Amino acid sequence: MSVDLSKLSIQELQAFIQQASARIVEVQRTERANLRHNLSEQARQAGYDINELFATRGGAAAGQAAKSTNPAPIKFRNPANAQQTWSGRGKRPHWFRDGLAAGKTESDFAAE
Repeated sequence: MSVDLSKLSIQELQAFIQQASARIVEVQRTERANLRHNLSEQARQAGYDINELFATRGGAAAGQAAKSTNPAPIKFRNPANAQQTWSGRGKRPHWFRDGLAAGKTESDFAAE
């Protein structure tokens, strides 16, 4: 298919873009449906259900535990500002690093 874009007006070009975008969405939807059908058929032939092999919406994949949403417990608290806390995981906060550089120890920041 060949379209001579140089002869189209701005309105025609915009209409062309909208039609092309709609067609892309339609083709992607069809391809996904075909792929889903083919994978389901392959899984069925191998003796599995497709849901056993892939994660379902909002769930964990088969054989995997769901990721915990509980925050890590607070291990350290800034004595100068009790609202600043740190679980001990990840990058050290500035207040913690600055306190250690000033001669304090980790136990000085321990949350009680």
